[in-house]
Amino acid sequence: MTTPHPTATTFLDALVTRDFDRLAGTLAADATMRGLVPRGHLDCAGRDQVLERFAFWFGGTDDIVALDQGADEVGGRALLSWHFRLRQEWLGKAWHAIAQRAFCDIGPDGRIERIDLLCSGFNPDVSQERAVALDIDALVEVGS
Repeated sequence: MTTPHPTATTFLDALVTRDFDRLAGTLAADATMRGLVPRGHLDCAGRDQVLERFAFWFGGTDDIVALDQGADEVGGRALLSWHFRLRQEWLGKAWHAIAQRAFCDIGPDGRIERIDLLCSGFNPDVSQERAVALDIDALVEVGS
């Protein structure tokens, strides 16, 4: 494992805490994002569009837990990954899980110029349902 670029770790920290102002500071004004998401291909041009997409996915909720996150470097590109569990009003009341991987090009000014992203989509979090079922089973056994 290599030491990730400081911009990559700042981007990841800002995303995990949903600090979109700080996230904006990691992006070049003309940053682009291409993504493969369950519904197809995603293209964002410019810092504002990239931020809008992340804010849509992860903003607007306090019900979010970072299950895993990481930053590395692969062939001169920053590799970022995150796995969240969250509830969003537009997804309904149930918990959902999402994992994303992003390969980023960081320019000479230290800002991210390009993001190539792969997204799992928002999937019902069956691990949470299993955890609740296990807790109920444990309570039944204790009460027997």
